[in-house]
Amino acid sequence: MHSDVSTNGREAITTYGISGNQYLATKSEYAATIKKVRNASWKSCNMASATNPWAEIYRLAAGKRKQTAQITTFRKPDGKLTTNLHETLTHMIRYFTPEDIQTDDNEYHK
Repeated sequence: MHSDVSTNGREAITTYGISGNQYLATKSEYAATIKKVRNASWKSCNMASATNPWAEIYRLAAGKRKQTAQITTFRKPDGKLTTNLHETLTHMIRYFTPEDIQTDDNEYHK
């Protein structure tokens, strides 16, 4: 039986053996639980930055967030990757600054 009419004229749901009153009570309990969890989540998010919860989002959107440059690895001409900061910086210096060979200099460069 899908549905019955209760004594007060309202339609009661009896699907899968659950009466209308049980359904409404369970639905109400479910909605209250969702509301409680949502509020708790919002409070924990709001407590993360108690002074201004939107400050971090504004800084990120405006590009004003301080981020330090992280030098990672480079691929050397032989195909291998640099393994540490010292090797990476040495590779950058050798790549971006040519050697100064005085015998190759013309009169203008001497």
